[in-house]
Amino acid sequence: MSQIATLNNVDDMFKYVKNVANVRNELLYATANGIAHVKNESKKQMQDRHDAIFFHFIIYLLIDPYSEKQLFVQQALDAFLRMLRIIEK
Repeated sequence: MSQIATLNNVDDMFKYVKNVANVRNELLYATANGIAHVKNESKKQMQDRHDAIFFHFIIYLLIDPYSEKQLFVQQALDAFLRMLRIIEK
């Protein structure tokens, strides 16, 4: 997490994640101003976004077919939220 923050020049990982989520929402959903346009995105940035979406899709497909709770997934999510200081230890 600290490497991601350093590479993106952010000092607050929670703000960074909120910003990334906001950009994602702008790309996915139209507003009263119309459809969002991608500005100043390099080919590498677009590939990185594509890879992240594909990665999330794979994770979803690993979890969704099973009705029982996936303990590893819950543990990973809890650890991630603790890193973002959303939940307590």
